Amino acid sequence: SGQRIVDYQVLDKEFGYELSPQDLEVLLRIVEAEAGGEDEEGKLLAAICAAPIIFGQMGLLQGRKATCYPGFDDQLEGATYTAALVERDGQIITGKGPAAVFEFGYAIVEAMGAKEKADALRAGMLYAELQK
Repeated sequence: SGQRIVDYQVLDKEFGYELSPQDLEVLLRIVEAEAGGEDEEGKLLAAICAAPIIFGQMGLLQGRKATCYPGFDDQLEGATYTAALVERDGQIITGKGPAAVFEFGYAIVEAMGAKEKADALRAGMLYAELQK
């Protein structure tokens, strides 16, 4: 019955590898607003490819596991780099790169409290066929 269970904001601008100072300022304001303060867990944050380095620069990965595109791992400040396709640590989900998009999406759906829907998506997309 179409019930909305979560508010979300998607940043859909492609920044590329080099952020202008203006792009970085906008991005940092958005992430800071969504991350919550020290006394709250904050909203779900997800980044894929080279984007997780922004979380590292903001100190959001301190003591957490994270992944990103190979070669950017030294910029995941405070994180333990796992090289996994997708890594979830608390409210932060990071994805390794383009090949991670399906699993990254399923992880986000699952983190939103919809594991059954994530499993149904995996089945409907024939995701298991990739693992054969």
